[in-house]
Amino acid sequence: VQTCALPIWNPSTGLSFVLILLFGRRFIPLLFLAPLLADLVVRQTLLSWPIEIATTVLIGGIYAVVLAFLSWPRIGFDPALSSLRDLMLLLLTAAVGAALVAGGFVGVMIGADLLRPAEFNAAALRYWVGDVIGIAVVAPFALIVLTRARVIEITLEAVLQILVIVAALVLVFEQSARQQLQLFYILFLPIVWIAVRSGLEGVCIGNLITQLGLIVAIQLLPRQALDVTAFQGLMIVLAITGLVAGALVTERQKTEAQLRLHQDSLAHLARLGSMGEFAAALAHEINQPLMAAGTYTRQAS
Repeated sequence: VQTCALPIWNPSTGLSFVLILLFGRRFIPLLFLAPLLADLVVRQTLLSWPIEIATTVLIGGIYAVVLAFLSWPRIGFDPALSSLRDLMLLLLTAAVGAALVAGGFVGVMIGADLLRPAEFNAAALRYWVGDVIGIAVVAPFALIVLTRARVIEITLEAVLQILVIVAALVLVFEQSARQQLQLFYILFLPIVWIAVRSGLEGVCIGNLITQLGLIVAIQLLPRQALDVTAFQGLMIVLAITGLVAGALVTERQKTEAQLRLHQDSLAHLARLGSMGEFAAALAHEINQPLMAAGTYTRQAS
């Protein structure tokens, strides 16, 4: 096993987060099975059984603690990501948990003489980046799709945004290796556009499309011409920037909607008050002639 054999990204980690956060802690034992299945099915590589079991227990144990923390009622984490606080809590705990997993995994590899001690920093960074990007891209998308009943509409603007993402990816990877990293920031333009127009829901889709396009480009281009860890590191920055911007826009939209409801309620109460005043004035005007007629009748009799 060399550093380059470490995963580019781990979407299975993001899906594990979704499973536990939505369906409860009873599925935590599956966290210990997921790394083994990923090695067998996805990577089609299997370490020696003692090392495989050690890494499986390490990865499953750390992420079990992280997800148990997020699921703790006192934390008040909402899997629907209804606020910026929930999003930041998910990202921060994921980053800490991934750092512990990356350090422990690479430590086991070094202890088994599968990696050199000098490779620790590079290998741990790459593993951490792979897990974090897997969580930051997959988990918010899946959580929103599964917790919000609203169907995302395919509009002309949404299609145009996807085309801009594809065009930006083509532009980035058509350049030399040095210019690719410099031009990567072009991808921020469609993601910010999506965040401003569609909020968190749109950004989750934009992040997923961008990441999938990035993975396709990395697989098609010569690996020696790319700094994969650098690209994925930039993708983390892009994903988090888009998610935070989208969450802020969504919160603003919710605040504006609540303000409109409040204003409508006040206007309704004002109309009711005006109608009440009008009714009281009309009753007074009608009552005066009636009282006068009654007084005249009593005097005449």
